[in-house]
Amino acid sequence: MRVAANEAFTLFLPVNIDVKPGDPNNTINLKSKADVTVAILGSAVLGAANIDPASVTFAGTSVATRGNGSLRFSPSDVNRDGFIDLLVDFRARDLQLAATDTQAVLKGTTFAGQRIRGVDTDKRGRSDSWPMARVACLQGRAIASRTVPKWQPECR
Repeated sequence: MRVAANEAFTLFLPVNIDVKPGDPNNTINLKSKADVTVAILGSAVLGAANIDPASVTFAGTSVATRGNGSLRFSPSDVNRDGFIDLLVDFRARDLQLAATDTQAVLKGTTFAGQRIRGVDTDKRGRSDSWPMARVACLQGRAIASRTVPKWQPECR
């Protein structure tokens, strides 16, 4: 993970995030035209409504916009813990990630100016799987013209 020199001593309020809520693997196709949803999980310490969506970046990319220019975000309790979470969308092809990266960082600020930072990782624990630059398997079948990693025997 790369850390900018001016970030070495900057204080951030740590936040929990979930890339692609509901997907236990967090696999991202970096060439996809689709959006990637990231949930900023609310807590007793930080209410998601206090986060300024315009300040949020994920893997160096700003929040995606709709055709009218408005930001793509919405409140929801995705993990059903009673705290409202903030769902934000990012364009997959704009993410500044390499196929070998194992972590992705979300940054932002609250409306009061407090900086926040959250990190999510590849849940499979393999350095070559998050995010995969190419999707190798769909419903257990190999996709034509895509390489199937040797560690995914169910896709052969």
